Amino acid sequence: MRKWKVFVLALLLVPLVVGAETISWTPATTFTDGSAIPSSVMSTLTFYLRIWNVNNPAGKVYFGETVGGGTSWTDNVLLRANSRMVIKLVPGDNVMVTVSQSYKDSVGVERDSAESAPYRYSIPKVVVPPPPPVVSPSCNPPTGITITK
Repeated sequence: MRKWKVFVLALLLVPLVVGAETISWTPATTFTDGSAIPSSVMSTLTFYLRIWNVNNPAGKVYFGETVGGGTSWTDNVLLRANSRMVIKLVPGDNVMVTVSQSYKDSVGVERDSAESAPYRYSIPKVVVPPPPPVVSPSCNPPTGITITK
């Protein structure tokens, strides 16, 4: 019975891993006035991810975030983005991804940075392995060679 529980748990976790991509970034360490962001603030930053198809810049949508200063995000980009997009992405589409960071100031107002420079990414295509080659039987070698004049 215990083996079945482990097996079922493993099956439930498979969708979390299959097809996942990790997006990571380096946070800004200074405010726009040049002063350093204190480590106490760095550990509370929230990062917002946005995505759009290069052929449809007006279709930019928010599709994920990290809290507590996390500087990476892992999920299936295609599925997560399509849960928010009107014109859905398909494998092979080229997209742009940006990240912005925010913090809450001393009076609790969230201050969001400008977005990072866009990063171009191609949604992976599903790789379908070619069928195994059909092995046709070879001919037997010819026999009975003669040369006549």
